[in-house]
Amino acid sequence: MCVGVCACVQQKFGIKTAGLEEKCTAMQMLVVYAKDLKEGFAEYAPTITKIMVPHLKFFFHELVRAAAAEILPYLLECVKGKGQAE
Repeated sequence: MCVGVCACVQQKFGIKTAGLEEKCTAMQMLVVYAKDLKEGFAEYAPTITKIMVPHLKFFFHELVRAAAAEILPYLLECVKGKGQAE
């Protein structure tokens, strides 16, 4: 019988919080754009969706995840409004 031994190694890593805050601010701005521009933002909806969906699991900042979740209904409204206008 073979038993594996796991050696626990503590690793330190740094996170640039300023970069995270900038990411969060940018994503919150996209939420505002989608909310306010409605069908005027529809052409950007596919690209923004591709950016936002992976950020639903963003480990390092809760507000980034919140913005990614918050924008999704607004993107649907943008596309829906554009479809009805045509």
